[in-house]
Amino acid sequence: MLDNGENINPDLEAYASNYVTETFQAKVVHNHHDNELRHSNLVYDYNNKLDYIKKQLIYFNLSKNKADLEKLVNYFKHRLKQKPFDLDLTKSLGTCLEKLGQVNRVKRLYSRFIKQKQPADIIAFRLANIFFGEGSYKKALTYYRQALSKSTQLNNATIYIKLAYCCQNTKEFQLGSEFAGLALKESTSHSTPEILLLFGNLFLGSKQYEKAIEFYQQGLESLNKYSTQIKNLVHSSTSQNEISLATFDKAVKLTFPKILEPKMLSNLGEAFNKLGKYSSAQAVLEKAISLAHLPNTYNNLALTAKALGNLDGALIHLSKARQILPNSVLINQNLAETHLAMGHDSKAIEYFNKALVLDHKNQSVKFKLYALLGKKMDSAPERYVSDLFDKYSETYDRHLLSSLNYEVPKEISEYINLRYGTTRKLGTVLDLGCGTGLCGLGLIDRCTELIGIDLSKQMLIKAKEKNIYTHLKNVELTKYLKNSKSKFDVMIAADVLIYLGKLDKLFRYSRRAIRDGGRFIFTVEVTNTNRFQVNKTGRFSHSRKYIEELAEKELWYIEFEKQINIRKENSSQVRGLLFSLLKK
Repeated sequence: MLDNGENINPDLEAYASNYVTETFQAKVVHNHHDNELRHSNLVYDYNNKLDYIKKQLIYFNLSKNKADLEKLVNYFKHRLKQKPFDLDLTKSLGTCLEKLGQVNRVKRLYSRFIKQKQPADIIAFRLANIFFGEGSYKKALTYYRQALSKSTQLNNATIYIKLAYCCQNTKEFQLGSEFAGLALKESTSHSTPEILLLFGNLFLGSKQYEKAIEFYQQGLESLNKYSTQIKNLVHSSTSQNEISLATFDKAVKLTFPKILEPKMLSNLGEAFNKLGKYSSAQAVLEKAISLAHLPNTYNNLALTAKALGNLDGALIHLSKARQILPNSVLINQNLAETHLAMGHDSKAIEYFNKALVLDHKNQSVKFKLYALLGKKMDSAPERYVSDLFDKYSETYDRHLLSSLNYEVPKEISEYINLRYGTTRKLGTVLDLGCGTGLCGLGLIDRCTELIGIDLSKQMLIKAKEKNIYTHLKNVELTKYLKNSKSKFDVMIAADVLIYLGKLDKLFRYSRRAIRDGGRFIFTVEVTNTNRFQVNKTGRFSHSRKYIEELAEKELWYIEFEKQINIRKENSSQVRGLLFSLLKK
């Protein structure tokens, strides 16, 4: 029987031998693994047309003949018993099994080889390709990395690109952007529109917006060159083969690279939005819409319109986006937020409810809906706060200082000068919810140590760029204070308690963490209710009476309070209170 290697037909053996040496080793049969073809150590004479045609015929006939493939499987299995873990035999058997559709057998074959044989770069690469084709990107990523670590003859740039694709699909954007950078270091020839779009998306996802813009613009240039080259070809055609430009324009929209243009423009517009470059965003997004009506483009254009103060326009764009993609949580959430900004509370509730039905675990949507409905809550969810400020980080400083007339840092600085003078050192200062460091900028020259904590990683990245903090930590403030072994001379919470309703733990833990005679300086938005309430905006306001009661209970002395303007909202001033508590 062929299974145990007995009575093998000598003609079949010769046929198989020819198939292995001429087809597998010449890398013609597995031509979808173009990496192996390019980097084979064997020299293939492509000038010998007859030899090339012969090999292709062998491949074509075998790939279409199930019976021959099954015989070859038995042959290679027999040979592998004689030469266990032989690389060429393993690849040959794997290729035959793949052509028979027996993918699970291929996986087991390659997995055993990888465990037993070094180096196993090509086998790991092949196994990764199988998982990639199945959409199992986590597993594919694992095996591509193995291929990379063992690589002796594979093209590292190709593997890095595969890794980048895996990361895009698993949403590991930071890691993917690192692989993109490594691919570029290995080779500068990776400039196809598809790969430039991939790299742009990874940098956009990892919030490296300038880099994302760079790659999207390169991709658009590449697409323009592609179109120009095709048009030149059309113009240079002979009269017998002449193609009209109208026909060409219609055809070029259907060709693969060209369909990337609206996606690339839409993502470029999103990157411009993130940087607050709204005029640039509007221009590219409107061009994208002229090419294809994509829901993501309408959504991005709505965010641009909203940022420019055109709420009616934003609503129109979001409505069009929802017509195309009605079950998008993001689009329904943005519709709710836009209606809320326009004072359409019932419509906002409607769309928040739609978003929550689509994603019932979405804490951000649930919080905003409950706030709008006036339900009692003790604080905003941590995920809501971190996501909110991660998105806001790029434009935070400019928006607060230029558009919203943010007064809190100035008010705190003036109070500190009033209390301590302009030259006295403050000692160790803790900036609770430090954000990008707007308050820290006014304190750095006065501190022996300045520590900042915040829930948003992106805000901390911006704070780090200012180079003013001794330490920065990504942690929720009451958890930090509860577990802190440090003692502070001054603690500041500038426009932070608006995301905390109930403040008893904050007052208790902050008192533990402050030295005798230390001060806790903070601001709140004001309400006339007895304690605190969550507003439609998703921010909490507190009453003066509530602050007084908590201060008395937790042994704080209110040594200073002042009515202040915190910021503007819808052209009106948001009123607040600045407090300074002294540890009793």
